[in-house]
Amino acid sequence: MKNEIAYFYHLYPEKIIKRKERYVFENQGKNYVLYPYNRSLHEIEAIFALNQALARQNAFFPRLILNGMQQALTFLNGKYYILKEDILPSQNIHFQEVSYQMNYTFPQNQLKSIQRNNWAALWESKIDYFEYQREHIYQKFPILTSGLDYFIGLAENAIAYVKTVEKNVLKTGNDTLTFARRRVHVNDTLSDFYDPLNLVIDYKVRDIAEYIKSCFFDSDITGEVLENWLLQLQLSPYSWGLLMGRLLFPSYYFDLYEQIVNGKENEERILNVLEKIDEFREFLGNLQEKIRKDIKIPMVEWLQTKKEML
Repeated sequence: MKNEIAYFYHLYPEKIIKRKERYVFENQGKNYVLYPYNRSLHEIEAIFALNQALARQNAFFPRLILNGMQQALTFLNGKYYILKEDILPSQNIHFQEVSYQMNYTFPQNQLKSIQRNNWAALWESKIDYFEYQREHIYQKFPILTSGLDYFIGLAENAIAYVKTVEKNVLKTGNDTLTFARRRVHVNDTLSDFYDPLNLVIDYKVRDIAEYIKSCFFDSDITGEVLENWLLQLQLSPYSWGLLMGRLLFPSYYFDLYEQIVNGKENEERILNVLEKIDEFREFLGNLQEKIRKDIKIPMVEWLQTKKEML
C-alpha cells in the first residue's frame, strides 16, 4: 500500500499499520487513515463539502484529503477508499459530546443528498423492506423473526407519533437542521463520532436518541441515569417531541436484525434486546411522564405509567 499512497497522495510514510480494512500511518508529524468508502457514490460531493465547511470552522474536525487528481475517492483493489487526516484521541465519547452542539454554518444547498430529516418516509420504507424479506428468512432465523411483528408495531407507533409532532407542535428558531450521525454507539471513540462518513444533515436530537438507545441496550448504564441525563437538556417542545419519537423507533433491533441476516452477527445476539424490551418500555413511560409535567408534547397512551392512569 506504500506505493499506492505515494502515487495517489504524494505521501511517503515509513510505516503503515493495517487494522482490518483501514490503513493507518504518519507522515511529517500528521496522522492519516485510508479506509473504505461506505456511502452511496452520489453522496460524496455533499460529504466532502460538509467536511470542508466544518474543518474550516473548527480544527477539531478531521479533514478529508483529495488525491493527486483532486478527487475525494480513490479506487484501489476493487473498491473506493477515502483519506482523512486523523487528529482525534481514541477515548470514548460521553453524553456531553453527544448532546453539545456549537453553531456552524454550512452550504445547505449542496447537502440535499445527505439530508435525513424525513424520518417517517425513511422508516416506512424500512418497514416495507422487512415485511417483504420476512417470507424469505423466517425459517433460517426463527428467533430473530419471532419478534419482528412487535418491533414493526413499535416502528409504526413512532411514525404516527413523529407525524403528530410535525403537524401539531410549533417549531421555534432553535429547531433547525444541523449535522448529525447516521448512528451513535456507546462504545464509539471521538474518531468514530467525528468520522466524515458518519455525518448526515438532520436534527440534533437524532444523535441524542440513538446514543441513549445504545447505552440502554449495549451497556450497564441504568435507565435512571439516562433519564437524568435527558432531563437536563434545554429543548423546545418540538425537539422534545422528535426526541421521544426517535426513542420509540427500534433502530437497536433493526440494525442488529440487518447484521444478523447479512452474516455479521450471531442470531443469539438478539436475545439481549428481547430480554430488555419491557424494561425499556418502562423507561420510556417514566421519561414521558416527567417531560409532560413541564412540556406539552403528544402522549403515547400505551406508555402511561400506572400513576398517570389513576
